[in-house]
Amino acid sequence: MSTKTFFKRIALGVIAAMGVGFLSVPSAQAVLLTNSLTISSATATATTNDTATVTATIRFSGTTAAAVAGDSVTLRYTCDYSGSVTGTTCPALFGYQDQLADTSNVQLKGVGFIGAQQDISSAGWTESLHTATSAARSVVPLKGTFLQVGTYTYSFYMNKNGTVSQNSDILTTSSTGTVYTTWTVTVTHLH
Repeated sequence: MSTKTFFKRIALGVIAAMGVGFLSVPSAQAVLLTNSLTISSATATATTNDTATVTATIRFSGTTAAAVAGDSVTLRYTCDYSGSVTGTTCPALFGYQDQLADTSNVQLKGVGFIGAQQDISSAGWTESLHTATSAARSVVPLKGTFLQVGTYTYSFYMNKNGTVSQNSDILTTSSTGTVYTTWTVTVTHLH
């Protein structure tokens, strides 16, 4: 057999093997993520007049991009105070993202939001899909300033498509099926 024939047979064998190998490769379209919310820590400690910070990671998917009134989720919270100071309320939490924020497939925030802290106590933190039928992720640092001694329990949840009601359209946020993800901040006096 000539050298030319030998290399032709090798090339034909390699091409045939590659063809068979590619037949077993699954589709490149990944399965969309389940909606989820995780936080970096379940607890935090602070002293009076100090801040505590937690990072929320929001994952969601949908079928419509933001350019056409797309799918979105809104991170919201409720809070309970337990302590000796009557009339104390939970401090508002502020979300923050800059140009280097750890996000994927979410619509960019407007100029007024990039690099600025956003009070999420009333409107929440909303993320919208950038590309339709794709999974999205957003990592949002949240912080609050605590003025009184006590225990503050924040219960985070997500609503879909901007729904405001706490009891309407709440997305399941954990693998155990619970709706709320809690963050407890214990505040003590500065000595």
